[in-house]
Amino acid sequence: MTEARAKRELSEGRAGVRRLIALGGALLALLVVGAIALLMVGSRALDDLQMRADRALIQSELDRRLGRMVADLTSATIWDQTALTLRPGGDLKWADAEIGTYFAYNRGADWTVVLDAQDRPFFAWAGEARTGAEGQSRLARAAGPLVRKARVLESSGAPRVQAGSPFVIRSATAAGIVVIDGVPYLAAASTVSPESGSPLPVQQPAVMVISAQRVDHDMLDSVNRLGIHQAHLEAHGPPRAASLVLHDIAGRPAGQVAWIPGRPGVEVLKAAAPALALGALVAAALASLLGWQIVRVARGIDAHEAAHDQALAELKDARDRAESANIAKSQFLANMSHEIRTPLNGVLGMAQVLAKSELAPGDRDKLHVIRASGETLLGLLNDLLDLSKIEAGRMELDDHDFDLLDVVEAACRPFATLAAQKDVRFLIELDADLVGVWRGDGGKLRQVLANLASNAVKFTSAGEIRVAVRRSAQGVACTVADSGAGIARDRLQQLFLRFSQVDPTTTRRFGGTGLGLAISRELVELMGGTIAVTSVEGRGSAFTFDLPLAWVGACAIRDAAPEAEPELPPVRVLAAEDNKTNQLLLTAMLEPMGVKVRLTADGSEALAAFQAEAFDLVLMDVQMPTMNGIDATRAIRAFEAQSGRAPTPILALSANVMRHQIEEYLAAGMNGFVAKPIEMAALVAAIEQALAPPESRTEAA
Repeated sequence: MTEARAKRELSEGRAGVRRLIALGGALLALLVVGAIALLMVGSRALDDLQMRADRALIQSELDRRLGRMVADLTSATIWDQTALTLRPGGDLKWADAEIGTYFAYNRGADWTVVLDAQDRPFFAWAGEARTGAEGQSRLARAAGPLVRKARVLESSGAPRVQAGSPFVIRSATAAGIVVIDGVPYLAAASTVSPESGSPLPVQQPAVMVISAQRVDHDMLDSVNRLGIHQAHLEAHGPPRAASLVLHDIAGRPAGQVAWIPGRPGVEVLKAAAPALALGALVAAALASLLGWQIVRVARGIDAHEAAHDQALAELKDARDRAESANIAKSQFLANMSHEIRTPLNGVLGMAQVLAKSELAPGDRDKLHVIRASGETLLGLLNDLLDLSKIEAGRMELDDHDFDLLDVVEAACRPFATLAAQKDVRFLIELDADLVGVWRGDGGKLRQVLANLASNAVKFTSAGEIRVAVRRSAQGVACTVADSGAGIARDRLQQLFLRFSQVDPTTTRRFGGTGLGLAISRELVELMGGTIAVTSVEGRGSAFTFDLPLAWVGACAIRDAAPEAEPELPPVRVLAAEDNKTNQLLLTAMLEPMGVKVRLTADGSEALAAFQAEAFDLVLMDVQMPTMNGIDATRAIRAFEAQSGRAPTPILALSANVMRHQIEEYLAAGMNGFVAKPIEMAALVAAIEQALAPPESRTEAA
């Protein structure tokens, strides 16, 4: 986990706790507000329900009174005596006794009026006495809509049934509210008709009797007795919750009955207050407990974050120190590589020069020992550099087409010779269908095979070593098996560890650094393959690695036949080299082949010589005093551009052999690279390639 990711996760965790606290507080507030709102809404709903019940009760009482007035009215109008007597010009005394007095005293009517067939009033009572024409007209005008409603029903001729009676009646009735002098009245109207089954004819239109009763305190008392609080009559005004608007028979507002509404919701809240208070206390206690727990978690996270920040700071410091140490180590290895390769260049180079001289047989053997020891030291140095590249992540693949047989033979040839010296058979088995060109990193394949073959020769004193190469599902599988000492099963896991050997005495008995197998595993995995080992102690070991190589074709790119003695044309070479031994070595290697060598000790001398003379090729050491090889190369290329001179091939000579270093040389304008210690064959090949025509020239290595 990276430092930034760790900090982000901690920050998110702390923000999460804060959100949890805020969410908990909001949830608690929501619960409290919700509970209060629910109680308030419930209380109001209960109050509204009560008001609707009160309104329905008042309306029911008014309807009941109107129905009773209609019943009272028809008890007098559906009567043969009324049909015979109650008419214009009829017996007024009878009308006073049976109509006026009856409705005023017995039925509580405030107004009673009788209309003829043309709806003209001819008899009326107001209060407790008969009234004149003016009073008759006032009531008749006010009851006009009620009269018209009854006349419509009368003219329809439809049979009518009185509520609560099984008999069909022949009178037409209507009931509703009328307004007389601004005061609302409950009114009922009924036409006069004979009794049911009477032989008297039914007149149409018939005489009509109207009775009206004032909506007053006496009537509203009956409403109050139903449980309505302080019901009273008001003039029509702005609507109130606890009110019932009275509409006259024409649908116009005639006033309103208002009352003081009951508050059952408040009563319920009062009754539930103790339980609500207890619930609130419990909720507060739970919220406090939850908050305390959350605060504890938050403090724990803060403490953990502080510890984590400190640990991250310590890790960062350790990482920085490790990176600094790694840089210092890489720099040290680079410097050591250069410092070791420089004297090795003299040792191995002069050994190559002496090998071309006439030597006594004993002296040639001694020279071979010198060269073999130097090459062993060079191999150790290369292992350390490879390890440094792997650790720094700078080890890169160089995929190219290569001849598999050439690579296998080149990797095994030196160790076959060493095995023969120990009377150990060295066998190479390559399947016939593998012969040809493959694509991959042939150099690293050769290095892994060489490491495994070297190990096999080192630990095998008798018997045989067998290198088998066969086709696999991935590409190519290679096995190096020996009949040597073998490895105990419990030691196999440490085989591929760096600087590790199975037996602490191995180094004393057989030599080695313990890097070969570790580097081999890293290289195999870098190429996308796998490596494994099987071993039986005392009987030998077998190392197998499988690589995903791609088959190119059966026509192999074969190397040229074994070279003759290296030769060069008589050319002039400018050599920039500050080390006297290396100067002597270059002269000893090149002058016997007819090459004229001009030596300079640093880059500035080389630049001056190049500007003064013409040369066919420049050999440029990289690390020199005064002016290094890279700066000297750039200066030479700039001089060529200014003077119009054709570019002269420049080859780098350096013990710094890491890929990024070689790329830097080429970017500065050099045409190739020759590694120190210098192999004479490699030097001659690089010179030949640099001097070849441009169309056939490739990058020297």
